[in-house]
Amino acid sequence: MGRAYAGLAAMYANLAKSSRQREVTNWRWAHIDRMTDREKYRTRSGYYLLMKNPSKAIDELAALVEHYPADTAGRANLALARFQQRDMARRLRSSVAS
Repeated sequence: MGRAYAGLAAMYANLAKSSRQREVTNWRWAHIDRMTDREKYRTRSGYYLLMKNPSKAIDELAALVEHYPADTAGRANLALARFQQRDMARRLRSSVAS
């Protein structure tokens, strides 16, 4: 259920319901030990993207696409994080599958 809580937290963030988002975020971290490595990378990177911390998101997403090269959501989010850092040349390379 940890990934479900991560999605729910993102939904509340998009709806600008920050108090509810914080509550659900705590649930997400409470269940992270039950996630697969891939789910952990996605959960942590999603959190860092929401918190506007692209450098930490890049660390998680780079590890995700290194271990799971076919993860298109990971590649897209890596490009987004690099865009947030204004690293346009690397952003373009991130979004293209190897």
